[in-house]
Amino acid sequence: MTVLAHSLGAAVAGQVAAALPEYVNRLVLIDGIGALSVPASDVVSQLRRGLLARNARPVSRTTRRAHYQSIDDAVAARVAGGVTPIDADTARPVVERNLEALEDGGWRLRSDRRLLRPSLMRYTPEQVLALLASLQQPVLLVEGEQGILRELAEAQQARAAVNGLERRVLPGGHHLHLEPARVAAVADNIIEWVSLS
Repeated sequence: MTVLAHSLGAAVAGQVAAALPEYVNRLVLIDGIGALSVPASDVVSQLRRGLLARNARPVSRTTRRAHYQSIDDAVAARVAGGVTPIDADTARPVVERNLEALEDGGWRLRSDRRLLRPSLMRYTPEQVLALLASLQQPVLLVEGEQGILRELAEAQQARAAVNGLERRVLPGGHHLHLEPARVAAVADNIIEWVSLS
């Protein structure tokens, strides 16, 4: 099967493809490659942060979540509070898909709040590169010109680790596959690559 994934999903897809190559024939990554990592010297502090976060704020179904009066308010909150820049038109489909209507007429996100907790463990940079180097499948990396990878040293090392990686840099940001003006170009590049690989 062909696996297509974006950002953190691309990191997970790469790990799965490396560990279970018999299930993944091709890998298409959108503005993400490798995995979050910490130097070996930070493994204990990473574990500590993760454990303390799990004990500090228990998460339950009754834990109060942000409440929005309208879908537009929820979209505006995502635009204002995201880690990576995104505009309202690009954010709207993702936010709408994640909202649930409340009895009072308001809205709230259905996201699992546990996803915001720090990871207990992360790979070291060397382990990330070893995972990438072990990929046996054809890999397409579609990046946004204003995405998160660009020419950062970690991204360069990650790209160099993948044998036969095909890289296509297109206009757009980290969410270029959702940007209304960019969707067609992203899809066309993926379709062309899949037909040739």
